[in-house]
Order: sequence, then C-alpha cells, then structure tokens
Amino acid sequence: MQRSFRRLADAVVRDIGADVIVSFGSNCPDGDVLVVQSVHRAWVLRGAAVRVGPMKVPALARSLLLRHRVRLAHERATLRRLRRRRAIAAAVSSSVADDLTQLYGVSPSLIEVVANGFDPSECEVERIDRLRLEVRDELQIQPGSKVLVLVANEYHRKGLAVLLEAMATLNREDIELLLVGRMAPDAFGPQIRALRLENRVRWVGSTNDVTRYYAAADLFVMPTQYEAFGSVIVESIACGLPVVTSELAGAAVVVSRNRNGLLLKDPLDARELTECLRVALEPGTLQRWREACRPSVIGYEWSSVMQRLGDIVEKVAAQQSDPDPATT
Repeated sequence: MQRSFRRLADAVVRDIGADVIVSFGSNCPDGDVLVVQSVHRAWVLRGAAVRVGPMKVPALARSLLLRHRVRLAHERATLRRLRRRRAIAAAVSSSVADDLTQLYGVSPSLIEVVANGFDPSECEVERIDRLRLEVRDELQIQPGSKVLVLVANEYHRKGLAVLLEAMATLNREDIELLLVGRMAPDAFGPQIRALRLENRVRWVGSTNDVTRYYAAADLFVMPTQYEAFGSVIVESIACGLPVVTSELAGAAVVVSRNRNGLLLKDPLDARELTECLRVALEPGTLQRWREACRPSVIGYEWSSVMQRLGDIVEKVAAQQSDPDPATT
C-alpha cells in the first residue's frame, strides 16, 4: 500500500512542477522540506517491555515484527535520501531533532523544529464551559466526581496499565477514567476486573470532536513511554485541562511542574504516578493549575505553527533560486 501510494504521488508531484515540495512522511514523495512527526527507530530501541492482555511482550519483539521492520526500512531510506539532497527536516520536537541526529546522522544544520498546534476556536473558553456541563450530563457524571481522561489508541505505549494500577492504589470511588479513541481496551479487561475498576473505567470510542472530553474532564493523564510530540497534551492545556504525562513526551515542554500539571520521570513507575495523581487531586490544586493552562500554550496556535513552516519553505525557495549559496 505504501509503495503504491508513493509511486502514484511521485507521478502527480512531477506533473505539478512545484518550486518547493513539502513531504509528510516516508510513504510520500521526497521533498525539499520533510515534516518528521516521529522517529520510529527511537520507539523500537528505547521502549520497554509492554503488557498486552495477560502477556508481557519484551522490547526486542518489536524489532522482529514485520510491521516494524517495514516502517524502519521506509524511514531509513527516506532519511538517507534527505541527507543526500540536503533537504530540511522539520522535526515536530527537539527530542525528534536529537533522534534524527543520533540515530540517523542527520546534520543539525538540516533540522528545524516546528511543533504541532491547536485550534483556538475549538478551545475557546465559553465553548469549553458549555461543553463541560453538556458532556458530563450526557455521561451522567456526578457533580463531585473527578474525571481523568486518556486520548489514545496504543494503550500499551501510552501507559494505560500503569494508570489503572495507580487508580487502584488511590482507591477513591470519586475518580473515574474516560478512554477516548478507536481502540477498545479489551486487552486490559482482565486487569480492570482484577483491580475492581469495572465501574470506574469507561471507553467512549472515537470522536470527531475530542475537545468535548477535554472539557468534561478534570485531568489529562498519559504516562507514555515514547511520544515524539503529543498534540493531545497541547490541546488539553489549551482547553484549560491540566496534564500529567512523562518527561519522554516531546510536548512535555509546555507542562510546568506544579503550575499546569506534573511530569513523570519514569512512566513505568505506578508509585510515582500514584503520587502525582494524589498531588493533583488535592483540594484547590486543579483549579489553580487550570487557570495557568491557556497562557502556557501561547504560540502553539495553528496559525503560528503554519507561519513557522511557511518561513522555512520561503527560506528553502530562496536558497534554491540563489546560484551562490554564500549569499543566502
């Protein structure tokens, strides 16, 4: 499928004759600017063993699975061509930029950091306030309940097992968890039942308007093992929703400790996560954090992000049109 798409897209791009091509992945035609949303090799090499249902799958297994081998091959070939063509890599975070250099030898001079953003109209304060009451009523959430939300599909990587363990340790009946995404948490059913969390974990499925669930929640929690960026982190904070995530998330740069959330040093440490949740749920803390959220993501609006990408495209265009590189 990837090869077929790339072949067809290559033909289209050739016919257009564009001055500057912006490419969005290893399955796309080679571009003058390559937007790098993640480095798959970083996850394969650094991710710890993950629990899938009752089984614990060792990290080494990832490098042996066909889907990972195919993605790694595409990634390796794309970045090799990028180095040869001296194209610009627009990395979604500084951690991705570091991975490009350390794992694939891409020169820092060929890398720019362009983060993902959020839509201010979707995260407008009045809309969020209205949605909070509306969605909590739809879900029949009691007024005094504290709602944690995790928006994800790869639950094993995003830390659902650790989050469930932390919830059980807290042992508070007023805390419930909303899972948002197309992936059903069936593989975690045995753990949920063993921890007696059946009535406090709810999967709401996928949605075209995730801000509804940000608005209804009190705290976004994602103890992720690897996150090249994590748009959900920026979106949550833009909606006034404090965040607990790990230092390994690229978007962790917008989380200020004890100001709009907390950062985990070890996403696999359920005790550390339990303590973070305990601190977050102390009386008055969430409200204080909520007030500090929106100012934390100024500059991450999509208009600002696209301006940054546009500046890079203009820079590349100017370099291509100047026959003397010394004058650029």
